[in-house]
Amino acid sequence: MAGDLLRSEGFTNVQYVQIPRTTLFTKALVAGEVDIALNFVGPLLIHLDAGDPIVILAGGHVGCFELFGTERVRAIRDLKEKTVAVTELGGPDHIFLASMVAYVGLDPSKDINWVTHPTVEAMPLLAEGKVDAFICFPPSSQELRAKQIGHVVVDSAVDQPWSQYFYCMVYTTQGFVRQHPVATKRALRAILKSTTACALHPDHAAHFL
Repeated sequence: MAGDLLRSEGFTNVQYVQIPRTTLFTKALVAGEVDIALNFVGPLLIHLDAGDPIVILAGGHVGCFELFGTERVRAIRDLKEKTVAVTELGGPDHIFLASMVAYVGLDPSKDINWVTHPTVEAMPLLAEGKVDAFICFPPSSQELRAKQIGHVVVDSAVDQPWSQYFYCMVYTTQGFVRQHPVATKRALRAILKSTTACALHPDHAAHFL
């Protein structure tokens, strides 16, 4: 969605780099393979704590993750000693749910049986009761609703306190900001305009995609 807006800001060469896992976004950024990216705030805080030279520029959008559960899971506390599917350990979904679990007093390293599955595998496992919960974001959440698989335990777009925070953040490296301050500002402006356009004109955004 930001492509045309980036060009209107003066960028003539806009390239999208395909990276297989979100946990590799920051590695690619630090290596200079990517100039600017969006990623969930959880992994970014871990990278900052580890000393990686990244700069969070702005919040991209608010909640997107939804936690679906079987009848055995009606609240976050019910996840104790349950099997929970995430796409990868250390990924945005895992870190977010781990923080939610810790918030209600559970130990995410001891009280949860984490299993990793691609989304296409996790959905039927939830339907069959082979996992107790699965955290995902659109369009998987819409698909689960349409197929009436499980039920929503937490919707981070509307349930407090999770709905009160930005989720994906726009970020780059310290070196890029120093070398290209104007480009950084213009790229950020284009990306934030695109998120506003998605919010104000969802039908157009869906048609575009």
